[in-house]
Amino acid sequence: MRRGVAGSPPLAERVWRAVAIGFTLTAIALNALAPALRRQPVSEPKASTATGAARRARVVQPVLETRHPNLPRERNDSAQPPADLASLTRRFREAPDADLPELAGALATLGGPGARDVLFSAARSWRVASATAALQALSDIDTPDVRELMLAQLNRKDPPIEAVSYFGDCREPRALPALERLARASSLALRDAVIASLFAQGAEAEPVISRLLQMDDELADALLGASPTTTEAHRALRRASVQRLQAGSLTQGAVFDFLEQDQSSEGRDALEQAAHDPGSVASALTALSKRGDAASLTALHRLANDSDRGLAARATCTLRVGPNHGAFHFSFE
Repeated sequence: MRRGVAGSPPLAERVWRAVAIGFTLTAIALNALAPALRRQPVSEPKASTATGAARRARVVQPVLETRHPNLPRERNDSAQPPADLASLTRRFREAPDADLPELAGALATLGGPGARDVLFSAARSWRVASATAALQALSDIDTPDVRELMLAQLNRKDPPIEAVSYFGDCREPRALPALERLARASSLALRDAVIASLFAQGAEAEPVISRLLQMDDELADALLGASPTTTEAHRALRRASVQRLQAGSLTQGAVFDFLEQDQSSEGRDALEQAAHDPGSVASALTALSKRGDAASLTALHRLANDSDRGLAARATCTLRVGPNHGAFHFSFE
């Protein structure tokens, strides 16, 4: 049997001593790491799909579908939270009348074919408040399917004001026949919206406007009181105004108001000629005075020296008291 080195403990004793020391060092290390381990946060469970979708709907600002002439805006409908659409649809269908406009607007803001389908269905509903709220919400969206709906609404015998006003913000040649029909036959409450939408159609509406100006004086006056959006439309209004003045029998109204702002030589000459008509002299002189340009004041000067003493006196008075009475110093005969 081998013997150990003199003075050293046996081998087994040395092994057990080493193991004991190792356990001790491990315990010390674990004890030092314990505070750091306790500071690590515990992971939260993942939210459910529905909860995550609801959170995205609350946090992420929705992409609005906006109207723009001839430029439909589409959005990526894959981002649309189905839970929100289902909830909004249910609330919209069950809500009292007073809450319908807000809920319809929320559906329009959410966007996408699914939300629009809900609004399309409501727009055709027998429930007036639901149909009105849906059309109002859709009137701020310009996509092909919305245009088709609005065209169908416009071609109804009594179209809603929302459908008429819709085409005041976007050009659509297919709307012109219905707009012309409505301008001829619609009530006064709807006529202003019809005329505004007609002028918004630009150059393609000019033949329609020219035809309507040949209709009754009431419709022509309504057209003259609107704001043309193209040079040719303005010229059509000017031609109609001059023709009506030349035809006589006008004493006041939209024709004089239009030619007062027109500043064209044709309009000025028509006003000067109309001043010779006893029925229209007052309005013609006032319009010439308010135009304020040198050529119109010169026309007033000619009238102030007219052989018709009554006309001359009235023109002289207009020059002396009008807004531009100090622009010229005439010696009247």
